[in-house]
Amino acid sequence: MFHPGNAVRWLGYWFTQALDPAAHFSRRLALAQGAFALIRRLSPPGAGLPPYLCHRLATSLIAPILLYGADLFTPSVGTTNRLDTCWRNVQRWTTNCFSATPTGILLVESCLPPVSLLISQQQRLAALSVVCSPPSVNPATARLHPSFPSLSAHRAPDSSRAITRGLSSVYLPLHWRSPRPVPPIRNHLPIEAVAHSTIPFTLGLSTMPMINSHLVCPTSILPPQSLMDNTYSALKKRVREKVLAEWASLCPTPGTTCTLQHYIRGRSWAWVSSLPGESTR
Repeated sequence: MFHPGNAVRWLGYWFTQALDPAAHFSRRLALAQGAFALIRRLSPPGAGLPPYLCHRLATSLIAPILLYGADLFTPSVGTTNRLDTCWRNVQRWTTNCFSATPTGILLVESCLPPVSLLISQQQRLAALSVVCSPPSVNPATARLHPSFPSLSAHRAPDSSRAITRGLSSVYLPLHWRSPRPVPPIRNHLPIEAVAHSTIPFTLGLSTMPMINSHLVCPTSILPPQSLMDNTYSALKKRVREKVLAEWASLCPTPGTTCTLQHYIRGRSWAWVSSLPGESTR
């Protein structure tokens, strides 16, 4: 007889019945540690690859393995600490710093933000890709509240009835411009909460740009594609700037906060631009 497993894998995501992200990130951590054990042989202490090549390997190989799925799952505090421990080992390897080096100094010297900021970055970029997708193509975007400032009027049929049967008997849709209730109440669709996370970056936009507009019906009247691409790039730039600002405030140096922020901006802008999810759409 075959006993059913407690987790189901689908496209690299590990789903449990309770949607607990611990099973998923435990496997991602094991894969990242295995990859790092092989890569670190390329640069033992005092020899091997130069630091900038180690930095490139960390950002292009280890970080995507470690944080795969962070756009969908949010790890718990304990799981985040485990991921951060692995990530600090990568930071020490890229800088050849001592194990006793303070974390704040290690973050700046390695030009690698902490895991918590990387997860926020990845989730914000994923949210932008959802809210800027054509509703007629992306089922998630089609489930957004009708108040969402989309360039398309298409909405999924019965979007506020069939999918909300298991959430609450009193379903209240979350308006696009309304603040989320405090404390948070699960009386709206999860996709509406995802869309709300992009509000701080819109800065007064009347409508959201649309990526992959060539997939929309040609009869639709849309702004020029170049204008929408530039707007979408500007939104992603604001997300990157938010990460840099949070990074500088997380690791301030007494009396030199502004200097540290400029230092981080100068050394890390190129890396933050290459985070998972930053590929050209």
